[in-house]
Amino acid sequence: LAACKKNITMESRYLGQIWTPNTCLINSKKTMIHASPTDNIMFILYENGTVWVNHRLSVKAPCELDLRRFPFDVQTCRIIFESYSHNSEEVELMWMEIPVTLMHAIQLPDFDMVEFETKKRNLLYPNGNWDQLEVEFTFKRRYGFYIIQAYVPTYLTIIVSWVSFCMEPKALPARTTVGISSLLALTFQFGNILKNLPRVSYVKAMDVWMLGCISFVFGTMLELAFVCYITRCQNSTRQWKQRTERRATRPVRNGVGNRRQLHLDDETTTLPMMTHNGTAGNGIVNSGHNGNGNGYCRDGTMTARSMQEMIHPTASPSPIHFHMNTFDSSSTPLSIDQLHSNGVEITSSHHPHHRQQHMQQVQQVQ
Repeated sequence: LAACKKNITMESRYLGQIWTPNTCLINSKKTMIHASPTDNIMFILYENGTVWVNHRLSVKAPCELDLRRFPFDVQTCRIIFESYSHNSEEVELMWMEIPVTLMHAIQLPDFDMVEFETKKRNLLYPNGNWDQLEVEFTFKRRYGFYIIQAYVPTYLTIIVSWVSFCMEPKALPARTTVGISSLLALTFQFGNILKNLPRVSYVKAMDVWMLGCISFVFGTMLELAFVCYITRCQNSTRQWKQRTERRATRPVRNGVGNRRQLHLDDETTTLPMMTHNGTAGNGIVNSGHNGNGNGYCRDGTMTARSMQEMIHPTASPSPIHFHMNTFDSSSTPLSIDQLHSNGVEITSSHHPHHRQQHMQQVQQVQ
């Protein structure tokens, strides 16, 4: 060797003839020495007997992922060096003054390396104590991809689902289509994100966001169902009122009428209205009032000065005329009993003999 040289570089094939501490990466899943075209190993001997060996490696090491804050999470990965063949009594491992040197900034598609930290440990094994050198790398996830691909689309989907609030309650198909489409879009986006993540049993921040978005869209569907229910109840009530009004104002046909009962409790009560009385034979009666107690009939006439004169005649009762033109097939006038048989009831809180007196007056008129 030249006297001026302080070190000499040797070929890697001589490395097997020199003692080495047999250092390994104890927690690696896969380690590969680069060969381009030969093994990338640097073997240097110094004048004081120091041996310098460098290996260019690709290491696949495990990382304990904590995805609770995904995609705003921070992950830590460790690489542990240990002598596989010699314990701490034979080999002592220690970091150099500058333990880790980064040749250039590491650019990863999903993470940024924030910092690293070195540690030295001494572990007890069944066959003695062993030195370990540990380097811990801290990575922060880049969340810009998830903002564009997950948060913005789901946010817009929720806004689209709220468009149904601006539609009329009668536009049920359109509102249902908007709600179902939004729900399916969120479900597809949620599944597309989860398929690229490890299956963990705890809840992640992304899960909370997606479930919240789905809850908003599901709430719009519940609102749609509630509005439809209220609208149906209102329509049912409106239809029931219309049917009731039609029945109250419908004329008597085919010998079928509505039964009405008038209660007169004092002597001053007059006949306010006689509605939809019954018929006999082919006659049709539809009676009402003209404001002074006089009744009228369709297809026939019936006049009375007042109900008081009909039920409570005075000493000089004025004649009460019943002109029944088409009340029965024989065109004969109808008496009070016949009116009762046709569905008209007249009740009073006074003594029953007034009704008998009125019957006599009706017979006199006949």
